[in-house]
Amino acid sequence: MHLKSGHGLTLEDYGVLVALAAAPDSRVRMSELAEVALISQSRLSHQVKRMEERGMIRREPCLDDRRGTWAVLTGQGRDILDKAARTHVEDVRRHFIDLLSRQDLRRLTAMLTPVLKALEPSEALVRLMDGDA
Repeated sequence: MHLKSGHGLTLEDYGVLVALAAAPDSRVRMSELAEVALISQSRLSHQVKRMEERGMIRREPCLDDRRGTWAVLTGQGRDILDKAARTHVEDVRRHFIDLLSRQDLRRLTAMLTPVLKALEPSEALVRLMDGDA
């Protein structure tokens, strides 16, 4: 089973749901969500509209900034994410991790560690993880 065939989710849907689930109160400003989910603002608007129509998320006005809008994970969205996450983890394991030996995984980790250390997380992601989004 895959995200699309098993749960009706695109990878973009999944990324948005994961970002919202990780946020305090399961809500993120739309501008921050675009940055965290690695989607352009215009594409995110269409994405959120489709997900809102399916009951996975809802939009709420940002009371302290009338120009801003929150994207909020719904209970239905959390249920879908919980089921899809299990499938996603199983797929990654079956199609990637299980195909590599322990030695391959150690080498891959060693090769990617400097890359990961060199990457600076986006300000939006840092604020989101700190609960300041």
